[in-house]
Amino acid sequence: MNHIKYTIDGVEKEGKFSYIFITNSNRIGGVDNIYPDIKLDDNKFEVLLCNIKNKAEIIRSLYLMRNKGIENVPGCEYYCTSNLKIEFDETPKFSWGLDGEEYKSETNIFEFTVNKDINILLPEYNIDKLFIEK
Repeated sequence: MNHIKYTIDGVEKEGKFSYIFITNSNRIGGVDNIYPDIKLDDNKFEVLLCNIKNKAEIIRSLYLMRNKGIENVPGCEYYCTSNLKIEFDETPKFSWGLDGEEYKSETNIFEFTVNKDINILLPEYNIDKLFIEK
């Protein structure tokens, strides 16, 4: 469990969280359709902060996310934003996972913003589902 201070779109908050997911996808840990209406070019990413303590709570939370909606999961906070800053009380002991790869860092402050300068190759049948503009 990590105590963090975080700023989302200029609003400062704090809390204790065991999992922090920062994604631009509606799939987490192999579970599809976690978030509503994800678009890759909306200049936003999804942030899920969870205060989950054990495996039973993880399974229950995934069930509720799929069936009741992300906004209705006790112990979780969901945001859709283009600007996030996270400050841990101390440098995290465990490394981050970044796109499936280990990301080691020596800092306790992380900032996430949108960078639109990216090209994505994907099948044409996914374009309407994943993007605002063609």
